[in-house]
Amino acid sequence: MRRRNWISGGLALVLTLSLAGCSLAQPEPAGPERDEFIGYYLIYGPQGEVYENLVDEHWTEYGSETLDLGAYGSISSPRMILAAEEPEEGEYVFPGLEGLSFFFPIFTYQDYGAEDGYNTVRLSGSQLDMTENSAHVNDAGGTDYSWAGTAYYGQPADGGDWGVWRALEVRQMGDGTVYLMDAGNSYDSQGGSFGFGQEIQEKTNVNGAETEQASLSFSVDFEPIPRPNSVTLRQYSGDHVLLAEDTLSAQEALTLEDGWSVPMAEGTAYTLVVTNNAGGTQGFKLFPEPLDERLPWTDSLWFLRDSGLGWPVTVELTEEQP
Repeated sequence: MRRRNWISGGLALVLTLSLAGCSLAQPEPAGPERDEFIGYYLIYGPQGEVYENLVDEHWTEYGSETLDLGAYGSISSPRMILAAEEPEEGEYVFPGLEGLSFFFPIFTYQDYGAEDGYNTVRLSGSQLDMTENSAHVNDAGGTDYSWAGTAYYGQPADGGDWGVWRALEVRQMGDGTVYLMDAGNSYDSQGGSFGFGQEIQEKTNVNGAETEQASLSFSVDFEPIPRPNSVTLRQYSGDHVLLAEDTLSAQEALTLEDGWSVPMAEGTAYTLVVTNNAGGTQGFKLFPEPLDERLPWTDSLWFLRDSGLGWPVTVELTEEQP
């Protein structure tokens, strides 16, 4: 049975707009509370690695948090964050920390048709197997977003105990900087299927009247898989004759930076992906599914890191070069 935990109404972003007279307030100090929550970075491993040994030299101080000690007063401690490196092409990278991205940064661009000359769009920073990615304008004029995806995992390569998942919060500063915090729930996998969800309501307060403007919905499923040793892509003709066969080992797959590109053989009518797992089992999948005639065909193949973290590798079937 699948376990699912929902965090409802966990965050409410309230913007206060006053059309009457007001007094100037002192600016709030910089810190995560002022930044936009945009999703999660999912890490997997032993309990010690996802908690005690998480923060290293790549992390920096950003704002502070106060701990109330009751009769003993309070103490303040710095908040630690890990800023993402954004390559010119590709995905955001958090140095020194391997995981799966499931966050959606805000990109601001010039739009002469907009009232203030600018507009925003949500970018996809997800490495999960996406099952939902939708947005629609609600009656209040805001945009409701909904994202759902699946992350895969398995036992460590050394046959040790199943690991722990931790969903680290990812936020974005006003200047566009994306970072994660040492904050987020953990989930003991135990080799089962489970998931969690988060719903956030963004509200606007105009002259004391609070209205709901938009919502963000995040949903993640975790699924265990056997450890693949290799994946074979077979191409067949319309009368089921094998035309070409290409194999990618797990060792090769986990070193690829740009995915796996396979040329389509002449006369190919359909292709089959065969996953050869440790222990001798096999998995079969029609590629692409549903079959169409557009090229290139792309899909994600899932392999396992030594830790058991599932890792997606893009496979692309392209037109054969002359």
